[in-house]
Amino acid sequence: QGVDKEMAAKVFDPYFTTKPGGTGLGLAIVHNIVEAHNGRLIFQSEPGRGSRVEVVLPRREEKRR
Repeated sequence: QGVDKEMAAKVFDPYFTTKPGGTGLGLAIVHNIVEAHNGRLIFQSEPGRGSRVEVVLPRREEKRR
């Protein structure tokens, strides 16, 4: 469904949810995992249209022989 800018600012906060019965842990956990790998999440949302979460991870450097 998408969320407004105020809610979008909170989507990575633990226990924040817009779903009845949701735990609010999904994106918070993913965010921590991605950051632990030097990556980032890009969250885009438009009310009435939907949301998109993009995972950006750095390329793994090739091992030198």
